Amino acid sequence: MTSEVPEYDAAIIGAGFSGCYLMYHLRKMGLKVHGFDAGTEFGGTWHWNRYPGARVDSHTPFYELAIPESQKDWKWTQTYPGQEELQNYFRHLDKTLNLSKDYDFKVFLTDAIYDEKARRWDLYFKDGKHVRCRIFLPCLGLSAAPLTPEFKNLDQFKGDVYHTSNWPEHLDLKDKSIAIIGTGASGVQCIQELGPIAKQLYVFQRSPNLCLPMPQEELNDDSPQNTKEGYADYYANRAFSFSGFDIPTQERKGTEDGPEEKQKFFQEVWDKKGFSFWVGNYADLFFDKETNDAAYKFWRSQVIKRIKDPKKAAILAPEKAPYPFGCRRPCMETDYYEQFNRPNVDIIDVNTEPILEFTEDGIVTKTGERKIDTLILATGFDTLTGPFTRINIKGLNNQTLTKKWGEEGASTFLAVTTNGFPNLFFLGGPQSPIAFSNNPSTIEVQANAIFKLIKNMNDQHIEAVNPKREDEQVWSGQVRDWGTNSLFHLAKGWYMGTNVPGKKPELISWLGGLPSYKQMLERSLFWIIV
Repeated sequence: MTSEVPEYDAAIIGAGFSGCYLMYHLRKMGLKVHGFDAGTEFGGTWHWNRYPGARVDSHTPFYELAIPESQKDWKWTQTYPGQEELQNYFRHLDKTLNLSKDYDFKVFLTDAIYDEKARRWDLYFKDGKHVRCRIFLPCLGLSAAPLTPEFKNLDQFKGDVYHTSNWPEHLDLKDKSIAIIGTGASGVQCIQELGPIAKQLYVFQRSPNLCLPMPQEELNDDSPQNTKEGYADYYANRAFSFSGFDIPTQERKGTEDGPEEKQKFFQEVWDKKGFSFWVGNYADLFFDKETNDAAYKFWRSQVIKRIKDPKKAAILAPEKAPYPFGCRRPCMETDYYEQFNRPNVDIIDVNTEPILEFTEDGIVTKTGERKIDTLILATGFDTLTGPFTRINIKGLNNQTLTKKWGEEGASTFLAVTTNGFPNLFFLGGPQSPIAFSNNPSTIEVQANAIFKLIKNMNDQHIEAVNPKREDEQVWSGQVRDWGTNSLFHLAKGWYMGTNVPGKKPELISWLGGLPSYKQMLERSLFWIIV
């Protein structure tokens, strides 16, 4: 006798910000909801990314959910919290909102198959679990599909190898000879922590990270983040700024200012620190090469004076911009560039000195072998689309999402659903503003629109909805046009999907800002048909 398959109104995959927010509100709507996650507890990216120095680059109180019950009895210790504090925040969310009672952990989704006749999704997990749901909500995050490039003879290396996305607990790297490949966010943060303790640290860089200064502050009980002063205004207004932060959107263009005015303006936004020099810069920063070149020149003038060795400086902050400023996500740093003033920290430009092969105890380039006992792969992710295409998601007519997005590139309707996959809704995925905006601000805008749609479906007794193909094509075309009509197509990286071999080059995030996205989402999501 076979056991009955559990059935839910909605099933959530993922236990980060999106999963927590959906669970809280869908339960309040009276739906029977259950969540599933491959990790051992809530946290999403902050559960998995435990590498040294892991820290968010969004500041409190913007980097938290707008759920009043969760704010009580919670206090931040830093403006930009680290991984451990963020993990504790998610434990607080769980305890305060009683989320765990409707979640299964340590379960990995392998297949999601739509039953057209029943209008239900069948979800299959690696451990053999099978559940059914009417509404399928995969909240997989930006960075759930790590990349490991192929290197000759890497399998012969007998030292320890770690990817930053799968870091073991209590790992001690003091006095180790370490090589780290990659200088994205995880690479930069690791380097700041490992430089002071490593016997030798070799940094292999493909593209410089044009980092911005992090205005970190220690907080106390009287800090606004902890007195909750102004919280209501923060939450009410954060969806109305380009980035979902409190950074004003500029209407002023660089082409309107002369050289002296530009310098004065650049200094003003630079002094604000954080992402102001990125998303609070000139309105044409991402569109006009002259403005962008001037911004890079100013950035370099601020950084170059911190690096003592001219050869290292030429690699970290070259005279000519390696790509348009801001068209790859900048990382925030506190003392990243000072690490390269240490005698035990060296940097290798793999464009001029590529990795040839690995030996049992080292890395070989054209200048010889560097002996190491630990290798760190800070090599990034198949971002935004990768977490979806690594799961067998099958919709109408047996079409898989992997095949659809593989052939067409990312194609969504308003970045929350996709044609051919009824009742599939996702947050923080491809073609949303998430790459250029604060995570909680973005996912709340998306989730709130989905809640209204679900209520409308229930009120009108509509079992399933599926966006029109033509509407999806219009939206996806608008997203891609931002890439071709801006400077982004000149920068290789995950914004354009070019960090993944074989992936279609295209801008996979909405560049129009959070306010315009919110307006379109609220106005147009109800166009999807039964």
